[in-house]
Amino acid sequence: IPSREDHSFAIVFLFALVVPLIFVPIFPESYEALKYPSAMFLMGASTLILLSRKEIRFHKATLITLLVFGALNLISTFFSLVVQNSIIGFYGRYTGSLFFIATWILLIVSVWNAVQHNEQKRLAIIKVLFFDALAISIFGIFQYFGFGYYTGIVESARYIIPSFVGNQNYYAMFLVAMLPAAFMLWSQAQSRLAKYYFVVSSAVI
Repeated sequence: IPSREDHSFAIVFLFALVVPLIFVPIFPESYEALKYPSAMFLMGASTLILLSRKEIRFHKATLITLLVFGALNLISTFFSLVVQNSIIGFYGRYTGSLFFIATWILLIVSVWNAVQHNEQKRLAIIKVLFFDALAISIFGIFQYFGFGYYTGIVESARYIIPSFVGNQNYYAMFLVAMLPAAFMLWSQAQSRLAKYYFVVSSAVI
């Protein structure tokens, strides 16, 4: 982990590396069973570190936007028909719950505090996300040809490739978003080998 002496950045780096790729096939929920609690744990740890430093930095307009967004979600939660589901989510659909929204707000705050005004740290996060995209693509290609762990709807009805994420719609958006980053990384690469890596990886993605 680069800049591991900065604990806040180290947690954000671990989040970017671990959460997109972690899954375990021994549970019915092969993906959410580890991704969701891992994300909550890491963001909880990051928040405690930021609070202990007593120097949470943030762009004022963005912070106000996040606070308003969080407040509206809190209000809608307690006016929900099923408050419990709105707080913790329901089986198979944790996204959109208050806990999930809070985790993402904390992630935005953590990323801002960990990498702002530091180009090397920003680049490190982008590189690890690009590695995630490549790993997701390679595993998905293997699954397409019948190799590796597979779970999903019956193949004859609708063939899906879960890769490391589980939902092909989500990781498709992620892969597309990483392609512009590939061009940026290629343009900044110092060696010919690194440039080849980003070109070939982009083709795979």
